[in-house]
Amino acid sequence: MRDEDDDDDAILQEAVAANAQTVALRVKQLRAAKKWTQIDLAVASGIPRGTISGIEKGAGTSRTNLIALALALDTSVAVLIGEAPVSGNPPADHHAQKVDFHKQQVLLSIWEKLPPEMQDHWLALLRGVVAGSGG
Repeated sequence: MRDEDDDDDAILQEAVAANAQTVALRVKQLRAAKKWTQIDLAVASGIPRGTISGIEKGAGTSRTNLIALALALDTSVAVLIGEAPVSGNPPADHHAQKVDFHKQQVLLSIWEKLPPEMQDHWLALLRGVVAGSGG
């Protein structure tokens, strides 16, 4: 299971590297749609403002940062790397967004603390749920 996840990570990193300018453009576009500054996005994502500035200049980023950005910007990693179109309008209720994002950050921090074998276990369960739901 770990090899499959490593392959997925490698594919994602290649996509990020190949699409650094797309990531830069999408992050700027989605941040602007929320009327957020880089500082606002830094607070919402937990990523330092300097790192966000670099991402928006096309420097690329890590898988963890992409996930945090996607969560903060109410989108998917696929949208950020240009594999899916940007669609819809961001929700207007910023308080609800921040509460939801805080919950997601807590879950992400718990996930990152799990040993690899537990991550594998949960990924297998989630893949089964997704496969069982037809999507």
